[in-house]
Amino acid sequence: MKRLAILLLVTASFFTSLSAGTIPSGTYSGALKLGFNKLKLRLNVSPDRCTLDSPDQGANGIALDTDYISDDSISVSSKTLGASYNATLHGDTLKGVFIQRAFKFKLDMVRQTTPINRPQTPAPPYPYTVIDTVFTNTKAGIRLAGTVVIPDGANRHHPVPAVVFVSGSGAQNRDEELFDHKPFLVIADYLARQGIASLRYDDRGFAASEGNLTTTTTADLADDARAAVKFLSTFDAIGKVGIIGHSEGGTIAMIVASSSDLPFFISLAGAVQPCKDIILAQNRRALVKAGLDETLTRQTLQLLDTVFTDMASGRPTDIRKVAGKLNINLPEPLIANLAKSASKQSAWFTYFISLDPAQYLSKVKCPILGLGGDKDTQVDAVTNLALLQQICPQADIKIYKDLNHLFQHCHTGEITEYGEIEETISPEVLDDILAFIKRVTGL
Repeated sequence: MKRLAILLLVTASFFTSLSAGTIPSGTYSGALKLGFNKLKLRLNVSPDRCTLDSPDQGANGIALDTDYISDDSISVSSKTLGASYNATLHGDTLKGVFIQRAFKFKLDMVRQTTPINRPQTPAPPYPYTVIDTVFTNTKAGIRLAGTVVIPDGANRHHPVPAVVFVSGSGAQNRDEELFDHKPFLVIADYLARQGIASLRYDDRGFAASEGNLTTTTTADLADDARAAVKFLSTFDAIGKVGIIGHSEGGTIAMIVASSSDLPFFISLAGAVQPCKDIILAQNRRALVKAGLDETLTRQTLQLLDTVFTDMASGRPTDIRKVAGKLNINLPEPLIANLAKSASKQSAWFTYFISLDPAQYLSKVKCPILGLGGDKDTQVDAVTNLALLQQICPQADIKIYKDLNHLFQHCHTGEITEYGEIEETISPEVLDDILAFIKRVTGL
């Protein structure tokens, strides 16, 4: 789920070729010290480009301009980020300075030599049919690229149930890849081995799919999901087609199910609360972690709540003027950061903060499985699943102990932990998804 950015980095898209005689290729990892917090960064160096990852913010592959590079030093920058990194190589360590706008940070980055282990990620050959394909959302006039998986033995005489995967917010590929985890690939593989087909696809305007991501809203993504269900239903080997949605994808599944005859849908950490409340809760947690006292936290959230309401209503938003009207006096660096973030919000964000999933959920009649982890720090499982059960008493819900937003076994549930955990998704969650699909489809 997205939130109003209060950290330094934002995603960018830059690409440049490197000159000959470069420092050793590989991934260099380090962390910026930001008050009480640390922000992990990874610099990826290869013969033809440099990219930056901000794992704590879920931003990977940010391409950079390479201003200078040799066998013992490097200088990279991004005009959009307003940032640069200049460093010299000492053994396996880049020692340098990260500069963003008026801020300077000492940043040492160590070359990563141990490969990241993701033991659940499947590898070919697969015991099922894999079809890379495209389908059309005729309403939007765009083609979406995806992968259909059909279990061995499925045909027109023996059709099997199937699911469409819908990813969380932000640009996601068909595997919902994040921190080198590929949860949708893992689930699709597990289900295929148990006789259940699937379609997963790249988000509109990302990877191999067409469309304009900057103008896309949750409603548009729901249209893409409907097109995906319609497309998968045309296969002779496919029977009933439901939806599995994660995070915002779970909310999208509710929207689609409210106006169609889906046989079922599964919400993995989907929002049921008004989405503005989800964003405010995420910001509260981030502000507290940043060390703000209760008074400043309360005033910041009051300011954001008012600004979000104005955004959702289409009214012009000037954070400084709103703060003045509310008699809120925040430190200048914080108000400046909030103002900059507010000025960059997208059509997606404006639509999302006005969205109340409950209005769609109340119209759903099909079987529902709602799952959540008790250490989810992005979408509170207790609050949202209780509301789901209240609106749809027929729904099956389950909250797992010690699982986070990605359904990994964890210690804290913080985003910073996602990439450090080898497990992609709890086997118990996989088993419960399978049991539900079998029960409601009669497999």
